[in-house]
Amino acid sequence: MNTSPKALLFKELQDRIKTEASEIVWINQNLAQYLNDEKRKAMIFPCVLIDFPNTDYTALQGDIQMGNATIMVTLFFDIWNQTYHVAPNQTIEDGLSYFDIEQKIYSCLQGWAASFTQPLVRTNSKNQNINDLGLRVIELTFTTAYEDWTNNEDNYVGLGLNT
Repeated sequence: MNTSPKALLFKELQDRIKTEASEIVWINQNLAQYLNDEKRKAMIFPCVLIDFPNTDYTALQGDIQMGNATIMVTLFFDIWNQTYHVAPNQTIEDGLSYFDIEQKIYSCLQGWAASFTQPLVRTNSKNQNINDLGLRVIELTFTTAYEDWTNNEDNYVGLGLNT
């Protein structure tokens, strides 16, 4: 069983997205799979890759720390529908559907808290095309905080997961 707060948070995020956003068909860690031809073939779109690029820690008491974590939730879409002004309306709607999925991911995570964290807060959204790969990419940045008791052996408090 994982005791790392980030591993536990990853699993809870994965479960939350799987439950609340059925349009997402593949959820994994962000190990830059999209940059490797062989690994990208395993990706199923639309998908989400999750990463924890930065966590700042402050001391609370003894070996207990408060972690202020940044969470990157990156959505990948393989969309080729035309959205030009004279395209059929359904084609345009299909071509813009990724915005609805982005909104659904935001809605399911904004204000949600894992069993041991403060509620997540979206702090940034970045949209881009990776034209050489033919992918539409949306990076959502969230923040949260949690107490890390794992190094306080005298008074260890589990992170509240019953898995």
